[in-house]
Amino acid sequence: MQREFNARAGLRRPVQIVVVATIGSEANPTLLVGMETLPLVLDTTTANVQTQWLSTVRDVVVVDETGQRRFVYNLTAHNLGEAMNYSALEGELLRWANR
Repeated sequence: MQREFNARAGLRRPVQIVVVATIGSEANPTLLVGMETLPLVLDTTTANVQTQWLSTVRDVVVVDETGQRRFVYNLTAHNLGEAMNYSALEGELLRWANR
């Protein structure tokens, strides 16, 4: 999806997908397989991003320019392998990119 947004012209704001690995996930690198092409941030007890964004595992959290959470889309409940779910997430990201 990131490649699609990178290729899209005319967005008012760029879309950057970043993986935020939960505290402790660095101990199990197999959890991160397949995400090698996206920037990776390891959460820490100091930053505690998952708690600040009120997110759970496999959440896509959209934040604005100030880092404030704007919407959440859970990938366990909405498998992106299904075209309808992929389109729904893409549409939400486009909506925020064009605000």
